[in-house]
Amino acid sequence: MSQPPEEFSRVVETWRPAATSVEGRIDEWSVRAIAALLGAAAPLTGQPLPLTWHEVQLHEAPALGELGPDGHPLGGLLPPLSARQRRFGGGLVEVLAPLSVGAAATRVSRVADVRLRVGRSGWLLLVTEEHDIVSEGLLRVRDRRDIVYRAAADMRHGAAGAPADLPAGPPPGAVTMTLDPDARLLFMYSALTYNAHRIHYDPDYVRDVEGHGRLLVHGPLIATACAEVAQRAVGELRSLEYRLVAPAFVGASVTFHAQRADDGACSVWATQDGQVCARGTARKRRQLLDRR
Repeated sequence: MSQPPEEFSRVVETWRPAATSVEGRIDEWSVRAIAALLGAAAPLTGQPLPLTWHEVQLHEAPALGELGPDGHPLGGLLPPLSARQRRFGGGLVEVLAPLSVGAAATRVSRVADVRLRVGRSGWLLLVTEEHDIVSEGLLRVRDRRDIVYRAAADMRHGAAGAPADLPAGPPPGAVTMTLDPDARLLFMYSALTYNAHRIHYDPDYVRDVEGHGRLLVHGPLIATACAEVAQRAVGELRSLEYRLVAPAFVGASVTFHAQRADDGACSVWATQDGQVCARGTARKRRQLLDRR
């Protein structure tokens, strides 16, 4: 087995970024905006924020001069790499107590773990981020997410997903919803999340640098749509554990499926062009996320 890239090893051994925090309010306009993108009803001021909708809230606003060539910030919770391909790998998000629309809140973000793994296209740097949202003196949301970085030498090998053991089509009794991602949808979601990552708007960069034929749909948007279809199937949710197994691209519909299990949990998965690109489990109770 080849040795990991020197940059990756150095990050694992020495990189210990400080936690960051953002204070603000659960903004009513952003709530209405994400509801419009999902085709969902927007909760009113004072009502609970649906699971994963915190994703469009409480973001830092880096200056243009603080962005790297890929559009992401050069510092913060992103490792110091000379070139990087960054992908959202999956995570677990839990609501310990509902966030209220319009309430003051603080988002505290930290790196919980950094490790190396060998993938099918080469070495991977895996960074686990943890995001806690506190409001009215209570920890309300815990969001743990795994971010995958590939080395510059491996960036044009493609990013095929792992084989999935879930059906591409909906079984009897499943609830479905569909998103039709195009450049407009990606633009609006990038604006909502203050995300300048070029894979979502720059076709030349996507093709020539990262080796994809089309713009990529945001991983957090896929996760939020998984939570939305599960909520339509079982009602208000408290947790979602999910994995993004393959990229989703503009130009073809993404269908989200949810099927309730006997224990009250809800299996969710997303498909595009007959292939599974995300899967997970949503629950009406939280899963007691362990701190690392």
